[in-house]
Amino acid sequence: MGVGVVATIPECAKPWLGEKVYHVASYLDRPQIDIGERVLVVGGGQSGAEVVEHLLGSPGIGKITWVTSRGNLFTRDDSSFINVSYTPSYSQRFYTV
Repeated sequence: MGVGVVATIPECAKPWLGEKVYHVASYLDRPQIDIGERVLVVGGGQSGAEVVEHLLGSPGIGKITWVTSRGNLFTRDDSSFINVSYTPSYSQRFYTV
């Protein structure tokens, strides 16, 4: 699945679009991911982080690979609501799953 504010699909990925390759905008409308299935999340923004967090709480996910072209996973927004996601205690949640 790809992520981003606008559903921008690179030309090279368009032939692969379908049941298993899609933009995050339709993530919640898709069937549940099969037990043991490997998942690739492309994009380092808020949407990507939310999908990865959701997947980490899903039983039986085989493997999650998260790739981004960014050099970091810092937020672009600067509000107390967003900033909580970047505290050590919040980050620790990913290490305990």
